[in-house]
Amino acid sequence: DLRDPPPGLFGALSRCGYDPSAPTLFVLECVLMYLPEDSARSLLAGIASSPAAPGSAAVVAYDPVPGGGRFGNLMVDNLRRALGVVAGGRGGGGDGSEAAARLSLEATRTLSDQLGRLEECGFRSAAGGDMMDA
Repeated sequence: DLRDPPPGLFGALSRCGYDPSAPTLFVLECVLMYLPEDSARSLLAGIASSPAAPGSAAVVAYDPVPGGGRFGNLMVDNLRRALGVVAGGRGGGGDGSEAAARLSLEATRTLSDQLGRLEECGFRSAAGGDMMDA
């Protein structure tokens, strides 16, 4: 479960042959958007300071950037509904805080938000673009 602290992820990966001393590219394709923002930040910070080789990990994150318009709000509302996320926690559970209910998709509505989060989580640099730039 990617909502759990990163050491569990690295332990599971190591049991499958992951070598934390080797340079690693983590591809997070439409992954972060489904996580609560605090879990997404914890995961990114864990990757940025990967266990044996800090600075040897890179991330490619491909998530929608909903913006603040009507379509973006609809995207967030639909995802919250599909995941059963309600105000106050995950699917009625969680710790009852607003932070626990805030999805990563809600917290990173712009490309600048996405890039800023990567740097705040410990990556030395971040670059990005949108589909129109590709």
